[in-house]
Amino acid sequence: MKSTNFKSIIFATSMLIAAFSSQAEAGMDYAKYNLLSNFGFEQGAGAVAGLSNGWITDKSAGYTSFQLVTSVPYEGTTAQLMNFSSLNSGKWARIYQDVPVTANRQYYASSFVRVQAITGARFEMRVELLDKTDTVVQSRSTDWYLNQSLTAPTNGWTNLKMNGAVPAGVVKARLSFRATGNENNSSGAILIDAVQLSQTQMQLGRFEVADLSEFDKLDANPGALLASDSVARSGKKSLAVQLRNTDPLVSSGKRAELSKLDVGENGKSYAYGFSLYLPTDWKSDTSMEGVAQWHVTGDPGDVARSPSLALMIQGDKWVLAKRWDDQAISTSNSLAALHYEVIYEAPLIKGKWEDWAFEVRWDYRPQAAGGIGYTRVWRNGVIVLSSNAPNSYNDQNQKYFKIGLYKWDWNNGAATQTTYRKLYIDDVRITDANGTHLDVMP
Repeated sequence: MKSTNFKSIIFATSMLIAAFSSQAEAGMDYAKYNLLSNFGFEQGAGAVAGLSNGWITDKSAGYTSFQLVTSVPYEGTTAQLMNFSSLNSGKWARIYQDVPVTANRQYYASSFVRVQAITGARFEMRVELLDKTDTVVQSRSTDWYLNQSLTAPTNGWTNLKMNGAVPAGVVKARLSFRATGNENNSSGAILIDAVQLSQTQMQLGRFEVADLSEFDKLDANPGALLASDSVARSGKKSLAVQLRNTDPLVSSGKRAELSKLDVGENGKSYAYGFSLYLPTDWKSDTSMEGVAQWHVTGDPGDVARSPSLALMIQGDKWVLAKRWDDQAISTSNSLAALHYEVIYEAPLIKGKWEDWAFEVRWDYRPQAAGGIGYTRVWRNGVIVLSSNAPNSYNDQNQKYFKIGLYKWDWNNGAATQTTYRKLYIDDVRITDANGTHLDVMP
C-alpha cells in the first residue's frame, strides 16, 4: 500500500485546529434548514380543530378530522393524526403547507408516517412546484418516486422521502399529505410527524425506523442490517451491520451497505457526516474493509473504478484514501492510473462512538489546470485533514454515498485473520454547500 505522511497538511496551524474544535459540540440543528413551519406539530391547534398551526386542509369529497396526539409521536411530544372517511374513488383529502423555494436548486422532502388504519385508499406525500401565477409547474409524489404509496397499516413509522430539482420560474413549493380513494367509501387514520422540506439538507438517517427507508438502496443479505437498541449515538437506536465470510455475494461482493444517490456533483460542495462504533472485541485484520465510500457510475467507455474517496479499516487503524482522474475516459483502475493516495491514517478507537464529518468540493482537475477541489475531515470534532487537491473522476453522473461494510478479499473466498465483522452506524447526514461540518455532526 502506498502511504504518505500528510502531517504538514493535516495540522497546518494549531490555530486552525483550535478554531474548529471549539465548535465541535454545536451539533446538528434539526430545524436550521427546514423551510416548513411547525414541522413537528408541536405548536397546538390552528384554525381547524385538531389541525396543528401552520398547516392547511382541503378535500374534494368525504369527511376529514384531525387530532394532535401525544401517545405515539415519532419524535418530540406531539404528532398529527389525520382521519378521513366516505372518500369515493378518485376523490382526495389532504393537509398542506406552502413555502418559498429557490429555482435551479435541489430540494429534499422527508416525513415519518404511521398508518393505523386504511381501507380502499392510498396515502402519499406530494410536492408541487408553482410559479408566481400559482400554476403548478411540476408535481411529484412518493408514489411516483420510490413507489411509497401506503395502502395498508404499517408496522411502526415509515420514512416517506423524495428529492429533485426546482425548475426555472418556480417560486413556491407546496408539500402535502394526501389520501386518495381507490374505491368508494374509503377511510383511514394516519399519523404524521417530523416533516422536512429543505434545499440544503439532503439526507438525515437516524435508524429509528426498522425498514431503513431513510436510504435509497440496500445491498445486503437478510439480517445483515438491523436496527439495534444496544448502543445509540442519538435517539434510541443505531444500525448494527454484520458481515461473514460465508455470506452470499451481493452486487458481486461480500457487503452489507446502504446508499444515498445523487449527492456529489463535480464543481459543487457537500458536507457528509456519520457516527461509527466499533465493539471492544473488534479483531485486527491486515485485510482491509471499506466502511464509507463515495462512488460514481462512469460515463460510457469508462472501466469500472474504485471509489474516489473511501474510509477503510486495516489492522488497528483507520485509512482514508482518494483517487482521481482528469481523463474524459478512464481506461484503467490501477492505483497509478487513478492517482491513488492515502491521505489520512490513525489508530482505531474501540468501544466508543466516533464522529466523522467531511466537507468536500468535488473536482477532477489539478489546481494548475484551474481545479477547485478540496477535502476537509473532522474526527470527533477535531480537524485532521485539510487538502486542496483533485478528488474526483471526470464524469457526468453524480456520486452516490455508501456506508456499511465491504470486504473485497472475501469475494473469492480468501482466508483472512477474521471471519466475522460487526459495527454500528448512527446519524448519517448530508447537506449541500449551504451546510458545514457542524451541520452533519450529531
